[in-house]
Amino acid sequence: MIWYGHEGVVRMLLERSDVNPNKPSLSGLTPLLWASRNGHGRIVRMLLERNDVNPNQRDLFGLTPLSWACENGHEGVVRMLLERNDANPHISVPHWCLSILAFASTHTLLICVLFLIPIALSYLRPVYD
Repeated sequence: MIWYGHEGVVRMLLERSDVNPNKPSLSGLTPLLWASRNGHGRIVRMLLERNDVNPNQRDLFGLTPLSWACENGHEGVVRMLLERNDANPHISVPHWCLSILAFASTHTLLICVLFLIPIALSYLRPVYD
């Protein structure tokens, strides 16, 4: 359902108490990973409105929803994930051997870099204040 962006079906499933929104598919992708990877912003927003959805859960290759959204250039999804405040842009992605910010900057994903730099700097401020 999430691969194709069927919002109504996702909404119906999220209303059920027996549905775990962090359970990965056979390919290791959670609903948030699928939606972030494919740029389904409305579904990402629905999932991020829940406190029980983990925005840092990795797939089988170590990619997070934020890294998928950056890699595929989904600006709106990147913004939503970063607004959640618990999506960690400093997670190192194994097959990139870089943080998400470093990967975005070396692959000219300018829009992701523009969103990630202020967050990276906010981690440094307490050290220099």
